[in-house]
Amino acid sequence: MSHHGKRNRTARDPIAIMEGLLDDVAEQAVEDLEPTADSIQWSRALGDQVRREIASMERCGARARRDVAPPAVTIPVEIQALDRNTVLARLEILRQNAKVQYAHRHLSGLSDDELRQLFAHALTLTKRE
Repeated sequence: MSHHGKRNRTARDPIAIMEGLLDDVAEQAVEDLEPTADSIQWSRALGDQVRREIASMERCGARARRDVAPPAVTIPVEIQALDRNTVLARLEILRQNAKVQYAHRHLSGLSDDELRQLFAHALTLTKRE
């Protein structure tokens, strides 16, 4: 086998070639698929399970937000004017002073207004002490 004419070719990534072939095979398999009663039933059951899991996660997320939400407080104008990063930084300062405790993972799911409310509430707690 002669390779004289192939010297100027750029080498192709064999993994990319294999992935392309596998994608083509998978697409062809889907096009040729004849669904059976069992596969349709399995597909519907899987879809129902996924919808239940999503609904459960949504309920847990709503419950978690309710659990961490502080009681309603009036948010002073100066706090309303703060951007998200400033509110997060100031909450961190309060947390480091050991006067305020919260689970940081919950803050990532809070809106800017919820963070401002938490900050205003935390300030009222620190002023009481």
